[in-house]
Amino acid sequence: MAHIRHYLANEKERESIAQKGQAYAIKRFSYLNTLKSVWPEVMLEWKRNQKPRAEASLANRLKDASFSNGGSWLMHNAQATDLYPRNGARVVQFEPGEANAYIQQTFAVTPGKHYLIRSQLAKVGKGIGAPVNILLYWYDAAGQLLDTGLYGSMFPTDFPDAASNQWFSYRAITTQVPRHATHAQLLINKLGYKGSVPLLVADCSCTEYEV
Repeated sequence: MAHIRHYLANEKERESIAQKGQAYAIKRFSYLNTLKSVWPEVMLEWKRNQKPRAEASLANRLKDASFSNGGSWLMHNAQATDLYPRNGARVVQFEPGEANAYIQQTFAVTPGKHYLIRSQLAKVGKGIGAPVNILLYWYDAAGQLLDTGLYGSMFPTDFPDAASNQWFSYRAITTQVPRHATHAQLLINKLGYKGSVPLLVADCSCTEYEV
């Protein structure tokens, strides 16, 4: 868990990670395109190149995915709200502006498996959003960090206004769970960004996936 605490405690490192992710995305896709604009094309290309495969289990490894009680999530500068429900469930709202905000949860995993991470994100109003990092780490029974299972980075311009009933659908497949891993920690981190409006997160899930 020390790796997560170090990440959250070091603002310059968080900004560096976000900048590197943005630089890679610009190089990989287009200087003028945001992740939101290229995501449908990315998903279509991904589906075209997939062999028949399926989620091995639809059981969500994350507890309280609808944020009904909040007890399973560690939240910082974030809170569950009923103001912008998604599919009839509550969502989490991150504080706006330069506040660093995040939610995280630890859950059990099975060595040798892969997992599909999904979430929905939007912003409140027509102003600028903020960068968001989604990270997942594998740990052993002693709490020792084994490896990084997932890293995703989103731009401030990637998120639609929740009032339009349009949300950015994030999905990614983790690396294979290491041999001695017993649990993982998922972190959804909104970075501080001057002048940004509140961001929303909903429908978080982690399901086993056959690769």
